[in-house]
Parts: sequence; C-alpha cells; structure tokens
Amino acid sequence: MKSDKKTPNNEATLTSVVEYGSDGKTPTGIVTLTLVAASPSPGVNANPPGDPSGDAEVIARGIKNPSLASATLLVLTPKKVQQPTGSGPYFLGVLPLQNVALNKDTSPALTLVPSNGVELVSIIEKITTVTVLDQFDHPLDSIYAGVPITEGRGGINQNMSSNGTYQDPIGPIIDSGKSVSKNDPNYQKIVDNWTSAPPPILTGSQEGSLDESTPVEVGGISLNPAIVKRFFYIGSLVDPKGTYNVEILWPDPNH
Repeated sequence: MKSDKKTPNNEATLTSVVEYGSDGKTPTGIVTLTLVAASPSPGVNANPPGDPSGDAEVIARGIKNPSLASATLLVLTPKKVQQPTGSGPYFLGVLPLQNVALNKDTSPALTLVPSNGVELVSIIEKITTVTVLDQFDHPLDSIYAGVPITEGRGGINQNMSSNGTYQDPIGPIIDSGKSVSKNDPNYQKIVDNWTSAPPPILTGSQEGSLDESTPVEVGGISLNPAIVKRFFYIGSLVDPKGTYNVEILWPDPNH
C-alpha cells in the first residue's frame, strides 16, 4: 500500500510504504516513510528559538488505531556560507606555479573545455575549506554528503562532505594558448611533457590580486551569503623554479 500526503502549504510530500509478506496480504510490520521537501521549516511555531523542534510529526498506528510510535520530521536546507571572523590573512605563505592539464571534469575545472580534450595551463593553487550552514546556522547535516557543488552555476567537481564542508581550489589559471585532443595519438606524451616542463615566470602584469568572490550552490540551492570579499594576492618570485609569495584575504564581511 502506498499513499501520498501533502503538508498544509504544499511544502513537502510524505510517502508511506507498508511492506507485506510473500502472500501479499500479511503486513511485515515494516513501514518506510519518505519526505520530499521543496522548502524548509515553515515558521517560528514549528521552530521556536534555540534548536529546532521539527516541521511535522509522523505517527504510526495499529489496526485498532492506537499510537504505536511517533517521530518528528525536520527539513534542513543549505542556507549560507560560514563567513570568516577576524581581519588577519586567511593564508600567508609561498605556493608553486605548476603546469597542469584541465577540462570540465578536473578540479579546478574549465567548464568550456569538453571531456575529450584538455587545456594546457599553469596555476597557483590553494585548496580552501568552505563550511556551509543550514537555516539554523548549524553546519550542514551529513544527509547532504556527496551532493555536488557549483559556483556561479559552474561545476567545480567537488561534493559536500559529511561534516558540512567542501574543498574549494582557488588561484589564478594562466592560459598557455595550447590544447590537445584525447584523440591525438601523442596525447599522453604531450601532456606529460607539459606537466614536467618548468613553469613560466610571471610578468609584472600577471602578478597582483584576483577576486575569488563567487556565488555558491549546493545541489542547485543558492547560498546567501556565498563567498564574498575573498582575494588572492600574488607577490614576488621566491625562487627561479616558480614559487611565489601568496596572501589570501577573506575577512569578516561585517568589518
């Protein structure tokens, strides 16, 4: 038996499935409930100040209608990026310039480069950890683990982790103007030669700041605020092998 019930404001659909034995008539006592929600907690009545108490209650009843068990359902939704606190540098140190081959399937991703080829580029990369909060300002629940992240509707090939964070590779991508198709018989040799070659030395015009502020979506749900006021500063060359002074500023946006 299967029944669907919509909540009062059409905010969610609750589906219940009762399992029967091999004869198709005798209930096994197993009931599976699935809640699919389009929007989170409807208001303060369901969620008083402090930890939320829930959006709805589900009650399992027997044949003669006694209440056998009950559970409170709470719809959690991604709401915003946790903003840094303080005014000091998010990162201050040295990072190498590296030659890499990227396309829409790599991380970092070049969304306009199809899977059957790569763009040969140079990058200075820093992996940052971004925490996503739900509507109650708690780190996003592990139920969202594995949900893909997009930034500005572009895929970055990173997913939510079980602790409410995702890994965000940032930094400048310097295009060499070279690309190679995977159908090229020399594809692997060309890529290997590129990634093992010394990186270019940045000119004065390539040094400077890069605005890394970006919209963020979790499974298509836009976060507000997302990543704001994050800047990647490239400083002077530290050694001839291509290591540079780098400072990342991501201050508290309220300061």
